[in-house]
This record gives sequence, structure tokens and C-alpha cells, in this order.
Amino acid sequence: MLVDALQKHIPETKKIVAYLVDILDLNKESVYRRLRNEIPFTFEEICTIVPKLGISLDHIIGLSYKDSVLFDFQMSKSTDPINTYLEIMQMNLDLLTKVKDAKVAKVELVLNRLPYAYTLHYENLAKFYYYKWFYHTQNVPSDFYFKDFVVPTEIKEIYKNYLDSNIKLDCEITILADNNLFLSMIKDINYYVNRGLITDEEQALFQQELLRATDFMENIAKTGVNKGGVNVNVYISAVDLEPSYVHIEYDNKSCVHYWTASAEILGSYDIEMCRRQKEWIQSLKRYTTLITECNARQRIEYFDKQRFYIKTKLLPSSTNELIIPFLTEEET
Repeated sequence: MLVDALQKHIPETKKIVAYLVDILDLNKESVYRRLRNEIPFTFEEICTIVPKLGISLDHIIGLSYKDSVLFDFQMSKSTDPINTYLEIMQMNLDLLTKVKDAKVAKVELVLNRLPYAYTLHYENLAKFYYYKWFYHTQNVPSDFYFKDFVVPTEIKEIYKNYLDSNIKLDCEITILADNNLFLSMIKDINYYVNRGLITDEEQALFQQELLRATDFMENIAKTGVNKGGVNVNVYISAVDLEPSYVHIEYDNKSCVHYWTASAEILGSYDIEMCRRQKEWIQSLKRYTTLITECNARQRIEYFDKQRFYIKTKLLPSSTNELIIPFLTEEET
């Protein structure tokens, strides 16, 4: 419907492309893919286009209820698993690009699992994300062994681009971390260990990389800056956090994005929705402890607890049942 409206206001396709390249800050190929309906316009892009052309937003999206909140969820149309996963990664990369290119930006992350960017530094953890997605979305055989699974070069390249963009973010970042941040990934890995798809040797490599990721995140909390020199404030929560999401403010715009289990993004640019989510994050801070450049004892206990989980719970289920959960002095 948006394409039809554009054609009514701008008859020539070449002029439509030039117009959209200019106002959406996209390259020509990205615009053509939207015009051919290969990928949909995002809600943010629609909101940019319609006021400039005097088109009714209600008419374009068929919305007539003021109490409704629109969420933007881009679903891949590709049947090829590599292209589908690349599109999912590109959605995440596009989100980083918006922040990176903004003059002023602020990012607030609420996380109940290890941050995605903190795993892509490590070969096996990065591979595991794609392996798990492939396992759940494709018709895989029973002998779908992790050691035989190969990550395509295109996906490795977009991992690198994602890391580069994450490092170059020039904004204030706040992380509210669940008290059991590493447990979800440990449980995921254990599932494949118990199915015999991950070997003992590979399991040991996962432990090593998770411990390195713990050291990496602890150093950020200790120094208050990441590898790119960006200020990062880390809070640990006394209450369970779910789901993982991010609230972003950039160049007088706001958005909130939730991650699905398959790393796809469900987002909204609704002003009221963003305001409420921002207030919710501020309320959560009442149940958190800042561990960036302060509260050294709590910081050490928190990351030691994550290391304990990695060393003792990343085991086959028959062994894992014997483990007694770790408690800090506060919890006892």
C-alpha cells in the first residue's frame, strides 16, 4: 500500500528511488528491495515518509485505534537458512548503525542473558548462536554434531561488522544485568551436551570462552569503559529480569526493541510505549546495585558467581544434579 501511495505522488520509479535514498539514508539497492517487496519498510521508515508526502498514516497501515501500539517485526522471506540468518543479523546491525550515526544517543539494556556482542569475540560461542538457530529452524538429522557444523564466511563477516559497529558506538551505555546472567546460555549448551551433539572437549572450550567473556565483562564493569572507550555503567539486579530488551534515544527519537529467542527484533517507535519502558527501566534501578568503578566487593562476588556457574553447571545432567547452588553472603 505504501508503494502504491508513493507511485501516486511520484510517478517515475527513478525519482522515487532518489527521493527515498535521500530521506531514509539508504543505498539504492536497499530501496529497490523495499519497492520490490523483498523486504518490508520498517515502521520508522514509514513514519519518515508519510508526513513529507502528506499521506495519512492510518490509511497506509490500516490503524484506526488510538489505544493501539504498533510493533515493527521484519520476517525474512528467504527460504535459504544462510540468507535468513544474515537478514536477522542485519536487523541487529542496522540498529547499531542508527545509534552510531546519531549525533546524540543513549542506550539502556536490560539483560537476562549474556550480551550478544560479548560472545561474538569467541569462536565457539559465536558459532553456537548460529548452530542453535539452525537446529531449531531447519529439519536437521539426529546426528547434527556441533563439530561438523560450519559457519559460512558471509556470517563470519557480518559478525565482524557487528563487533566493529558495537565498538564504535559513541554514546552512554547502561546495562541492567540479571543476577544469573550466564545461566541461560549454560542451560542451552547443556541441552546439546546431553543429546551427545557436543563433545567433552568442545564443552571444555565453551567453559574457557565463557570464563574469558566473564573476565571481559568484569573489566568493563571495573573500568567503566569498553574496548572502544565508550562509557558503560553496569548494574546488577536483585530481581529477575525478563525479557532482554533495549531502550534507545537518539537525535530526539526513541525506540524500544525486544529480542526473540531467534535473535530477531520486535521493535516500537511509539512515543507512549517508549516513555513507559523508560520509566520501567528507571524503576528497575531501585532494585539494582551499580558496580561500575564502585562497590568492588559486590562486583567481585557477582562475577565469581558467574564463574562458579560456568565451572560447575556446564556439565551433563546426570552430574549437574549433584551441584549445590552457590550463595553469596547476602543471599544466605
